[in-house]
Amino acid sequence: MRIIATLFLILNLLTIDVQSQKSSTENQEKIIYVTGHAHMDPVYRWRWNEIINRELNKTFTDVLVVLDEYPDLHFVQSY
Repeated sequence: MRIIATLFLILNLLTIDVQSQKSSTENQEKIIYVTGHAHMDPVYRWRWNEIINRELNKTFTDVLVVLDEYPDLHFVQSY
């Protein structure tokens, strides 16, 4: 959850920075796209039951909670 909150904070800061750097003659808006991502590495110091019972459950539960709040959120997951 902290990672998602950090990503949203960074996105807001980048948006403010982009807007503050615009010159008065520039009318184009810049769009920044952010995609949430989780890389679940089953061989990185975890036992299989830890991955299933703790890591996958926690990761996807958090994503589903955030998707309820931000339905336009895009999320990818990899192994």
